[in-house]
Amino acid sequence: MRTSCAGNIRHGGGSRVPEILEVIEHHRPDVVVLTEFRNNAVAPQLLSGLDKTGLRFQSAPGGPAPDLSVLIASRYGFTSVTLERELRDCHGALARVSQM
Repeated sequence: MRTSCAGNIRHGGGSRVPEILEVIEHHRPDVVVLTEFRNNAVAPQLLSGLDKTGLRFQSAPGGPAPDLSVLIASRYGFTSVTLERELRDCHGALARVSQM
C-alpha cells in the first residue's frame, strides 16, 4: 500500500524544519505534499532532509522567496505538468506520480 502525507509548513518552515522532517521520517510516506514552501535560506535543509528519507524526487514550482509554492516529494519518479494558463491564474499545479 502506498502512503501519502500533506501539510502546511507555514511560511517555508523556518526554524521548524527539523521538526517537520522528524514527523515525515516517523511516518515514512511514499509521497509528501507541503504547502507554503518557500525557496528561502532553509529550503536546502528541507530538500536535503527529504532526500535523506528517500523522498528524492522533488518539485516545487514557483519563484524565489518570498513566493509561496507547493512542494511535492516522492519515492517514485514523477513529471510536473503546468496547467492551462487559465488554471495557472488560479494558482493551480499538477504533478503525475508514476509507478504507483
